[in-house]
Amino acid sequence: MPNVGAKTINEDVPAIPVRNDVRIAKSLFKAISTCCNWQKYITNKGKKPMPFVNIRIVKEVIEDDPVGKKAKINQAVVEGINKSTGIPEESIWVVFEEVPETEWFSGMTRVKELRAQT
Repeated sequence: MPNVGAKTINEDVPAIPVRNDVRIAKSLFKAISTCCNWQKYITNKGKKPMPFVNIRIVKEVIEDDPVGKKAKINQAVVEGINKSTGIPEESIWVVFEEVPETEWFSGMTRVKELRAQT
């Protein structure tokens, strides 16, 4: 049965219903990054693949200084990839996805509950 109201970007990406919703946009981005081989599409002037790092982090862990903490994490990740591979820092992509502690689980327990125990 066709997926009514859905669009397909290409044959590698499943049809996803189109809505004006940030969550749907994030889901679409995840679907593309999961289904597609990014190395085919993202290159450094056609010479080297560009590493794409997606960091999911509990939003409340960095809420006191999200910009500063993301900058520190980004620096460590980019420097680590650069030192271990020789890929130029400007070719390394890092994306942060903040997940509320109430939406992240470890087994049957919410991260919010786990954080309250510590």
